[in-house]
Amino acid sequence: MIASYSFTANATVMKAVDRMAKTLLNITA
Repeated sequence: MIASYSFTANATVMKAVDRMAKTLLNITA
């Protein structure tokens, strides 16, 4: 249960970080 929740939370964080990175790249490009 905890591992499953951790995996889901980690995936969500990774998606958010990926989106932020793409946004920053678009701003600096």
